[in-house]
Amino acid sequence: MSIRLLILLLSCVAVNINAQPKSTSSDMSGYGTKNRLADLTYERFQPNNHIVLNYKLVNGNLLINTSMGRFQRIGPNQYLRTNQLLDAPNTLSIRQISIVAGELIIVLPKTIAIDLKGVSVRFISQEYVGTYSGVFNRGKTLNGISHCSGAIRTFRDTTYICWDGLSIYHGDTLLNTYSGDFVGDFKILDKNYGRLGDIYVHDNTWSLFTDKGIFRLDRRNDILDTIYQNKNSATTIHAPILNISNDIAYNSVWLMLLKNGDIKKITTFDSDILDISRAVHPTVTTEDGVFLYDFETDNKTLLIEGSFHNCQYLNQDYLIATSNHGLFRINVNTKTIDTLLSNEFNHNSLLVKSDTIYAGSVNGLYKVDVNYFTKYIPIINTQLPTRVNHSILIKVLMTICFLVSLFVLLIFIKRKKSTLNSRFEKDVTATKEIVERYIYENITIVTIDNLRSHFNLSQNALYEICAPVSPGTIIKNERIRIVKDLLKTNASIELLVERSGFSKTYLKRTVIPELTK
Repeated sequence: MSIRLLILLLSCVAVNINAQPKSTSSDMSGYGTKNRLADLTYERFQPNNHIVLNYKLVNGNLLINTSMGRFQRIGPNQYLRTNQLLDAPNTLSIRQISIVAGELIIVLPKTIAIDLKGVSVRFISQEYVGTYSGVFNRGKTLNGISHCSGAIRTFRDTTYICWDGLSIYHGDTLLNTYSGDFVGDFKILDKNYGRLGDIYVHDNTWSLFTDKGIFRLDRRNDILDTIYQNKNSATTIHAPILNISNDIAYNSVWLMLLKNGDIKKITTFDSDILDISRAVHPTVTTEDGVFLYDFETDNKTLLIEGSFHNCQYLNQDYLIATSNHGLFRINVNTKTIDTLLSNEFNHNSLLVKSDTIYAGSVNGLYKVDVNYFTKYIPIINTQLPTRVNHSILIKVLMTICFLVSLFVLLIFIKRKKSTLNSRFEKDVTATKEIVERYIYENITIVTIDNLRSHFNLSQNALYEICAPVSPGTIIKNERIRIVKDLLKTNASIELLVERSGFSKTYLKRTVIPELTK
């Protein structure tokens, strides 16, 4: 039996020994064309030139054994050395993965790109990208502004950038800046009006949207009127931003800006509104989930429960959603959620332009091909270019000799079970107590998708087990409890992030203000 294995291993080496990709990326011009490599990109992994021995997909988690130790892929080009199985499933097919000359190769469609790596992207317009590190116009940094936290609007060749205050540009030239006496204040006509999130300009009238309310400024006579006063400004997390339909939300109140500059109240929800869309059906994203709204009856029907920042229709079948935990595809017919990217995405930083989805995260600007988003096209029957690497050849042959010796030893001592399988296989009957225990033990990394994957449950089954509260509520309450206990010890923000699983931004803007007020 050992001789047969040796022959098999040597035949695998003969096939793979000269195979290695020449490059790690290519353009998308030939996407979908048979036997073309122009539509593919290669993700490669070989830790410090050690040899990749084998790999395994366990419930969507990619585990890799190397001569340096065991690793797990926890995200695109992200590998962690660990002997524990982390719940970080991928959307990979086994047909996309191979070992080529001791190196792990994952073949992907070039459908996702990232710009401004390491930069927190806060707003995306047709021509501008606002970040915490400055504002970019087609890749060029604007002078005179250090960060952006609100909307960027262009009216008649003049660009208005909201960053709590307001900066006005004509092209690359800074025309004027309005800033308050305090950080986070917008000051005009010698008075502070709170954090400015958005602006709408019509002729000589400015409609100004701050966390304290909506104000209308007549630029001809510098008269400023209060159109809407936000009585709960102390609890307003985000300065408000208009959507494409001129909808806007203050906490749980849905308002609409009319053409004459007046405000119309649409309705009120039970929790804070985070996003509004009218692209296909009137859809409102709140802290409780995504709701369908009926204008005639004022009925609010829960479409899907979850914690999302933004949720926009891509077409009749799919919604795009972002959150602190990733970029998601929601099927409105089956009410299922698929995770496309695992990262922390920012509120009000989502735009669909032509055939590309732009999503701003704390680590850069992601660009996702719409076709990939809707179809999840798998890669099959791919062929890699070849290149001879003699140093890797020697390492592979030495590894094969070691493996054959090890195999003979294992047969001799009649080992009954693979240690890899025994370590990672699960047989868990899910109950509410078991789900809660899993949440408490993995509170820093647990998500709804993790729970569904770990217990092999549908979303409806998971919510039934956790009833009457949702699993998201259990996770949030436990994290808040941890933060509350740590705040009593004057713990640092870094320790709060590490122990709770909350992001630093969410802790500073939401959790800590609520617990300390």
